Amino acid sequence: MDKRPPGGGLIFCILQRHKSFFNVEIIQFWQHNCFIQFMRLTILLIPFLLISCLPARLVPQDFSIEKNNYEAYIELDSVTIALANLKAKGDHYVFGLEIENKSTQPIFIDMNRIKKFAHPYSYRDPEKKKLYQEVTSAMTPEQVDAFFTVKQQDAEAAALFLFLVGAAIITHDIIEDERDWNKSTWTEADEKKSNTRDAVTVATLMATDILIDVAIESEASAQVELHYLPNELFDREIIYPGETYFGKIFFKNFEEIKEHHRITFPLEGKNLHFDFRKANAEERRFLYEQGH
Repeated sequence: MDKRPPGGGLIFCILQRHKSFFNVEIIQFWQHNCFIQFMRLTILLIPFLLISCLPARLVPQDFSIEKNNYEAYIELDSVTIALANLKAKGDHYVFGLEIENKSTQPIFIDMNRIKKFAHPYSYRDPEKKKLYQEVTSAMTPEQVDAFFTVKQQDAEAAALFLFLVGAAIITHDIIEDERDWNKSTWTEADEKKSNTRDAVTVATLMATDILIDVAIESEASAQVELHYLPNELFDREIIYPGETYFGKIFFKNFEEIKEHHRITFPLEGKNLHFDFRKANAEERRFLYEQGH
């Protein structure tokens, strides 16, 4: 066999393998038809991919698309509380909390006593015992700041590590290509080995590139959160008469997102319950389209 030219790669090997069977026009026709079939398949899959890629969300237990009741409300004589899930990610949840004080007295809020419970079964089903449920407390502003600082640092470190891995893969491939070029003979076994290495290199570099993009996006997202969150967090301990206050509250997540959640909110001697469930694909798409 002829010796492999430097930097031939997968495309050269494929064309060399088939040039004795197909002329250039046939290869171009095949490539064109494959591209058309690929585009048709892509167009068919786009709606399903978009739905599956939409982020997880929690909705009130009685949520329906017709009512669009994505906020859970509890209204008392002296106060109205609205709670809505804004994000449900692998490592944290974000809720928007709004409190309206309709009384003539200040309302005192103890954020340290706000809890979130999570379980596979609904909290409104008394027959299902809630054993081994996940319990987390609302994060303080200091904990939220530390949480996103660590996320930013981890993402930066991951991006750098993946970049070095990609550089090492490329360097190794170049060295192996140089060794192949310096061989006095080029056997079929050498070609198979080279093709396999090229395929592994390309696949690994593509995966590494995707992971680097994810790490960079995560780092940027954490940086944005650190910049804006100080003005967005629910950090009030007193809601004065006639005042309405809105802010974000965070809960850490240590496990897979459960199907059902209950947030307990102690207020004025009462323990208020807000029940949520995991939104299905149609509901997630609806919330996305509505901008919620």
